[in-house]
Amino acid sequence: YKGMNFLVRFAVFGGVFDTVHKGHIRAAEIVDSCLHPDVLLFVPAGRPPHKRGRRINTCADRLNMLKIAVENAFGNRAVVCDFEVNSSELSYTANTLAHLKAVYGSDSEHFFAIGADNIAKFRTWHRPDIIRALSTLAVVARPGFDQSSAKLAFPESVICEGESVRISSTFIRRLASEGQDFSQYLPEGVDEYIKKRGLYPKEVTDPEEIKRFLSAHVKEPRIKHTLNVRDEAVKLAQKYGADARKAEIAALIHDVAKN
Repeated sequence: YKGMNFLVRFAVFGGVFDTVHKGHIRAAEIVDSCLHPDVLLFVPAGRPPHKRGRRINTCADRLNMLKIAVENAFGNRAVVCDFEVNSSELSYTANTLAHLKAVYGSDSEHFFAIGADNIAKFRTWHRPDIIRALSTLAVVARPGFDQSSAKLAFPESVICEGESVRISSTFIRRLASEGQDFSQYLPEGVDEYIKKRGLYPKEVTDPEEIKRFLSAHVKEPRIKHTLNVRDEAVKLAQKYGADARKAEIAALIHDVAKN
């Protein structure tokens, strides 16, 4: 779409998308039916400031999963923008919208989609004044959402109503950590990608399960060494008031990839 010399209306969807799920797609469908934009523009975060300290999957994997999901859902009307994932800076919506205006022209029209649950804390975002100057907020309504309050606070906003799908990436990651199947919550094609790449593995926190893995994959002298390290780690944790279970797990896996 770069270089077009006529007005283009974009609906912009930001997020970490770790992982993209049916809730994301349904929200985009609601905005699409409400605003009828020319382009659905999805922008996965590169370095989300609110997720520092939590492990997230690589930019490449999140980008690829999003491409699979939106292409299957929306065809060539959807574009996945790699501006944030290719930037070394923290991912701020204000900066991204300024970039989009520069790329697509000052006459292009941008609607920034935001869930109703984020409206209350929107003013704490980085440069919310810039976001409002460069785009129109497209608020995806939720059950029980107070539309009048949102319109009072943001009179220029557009309320997009529709039956949403209440799923979160956090919920899916929890299922994954417990070894439960979460494929029913994913858009077409994403589950296959996750399995192929080995993303979202079950979290192993049972020492006995770890020891069984060691017996099958690590040579005997190193197993003996590992168990000795485990014993010492637990003693030190107990002595200094640390979490003995975490110390045990850390010690058991510290050489797990040697062989």
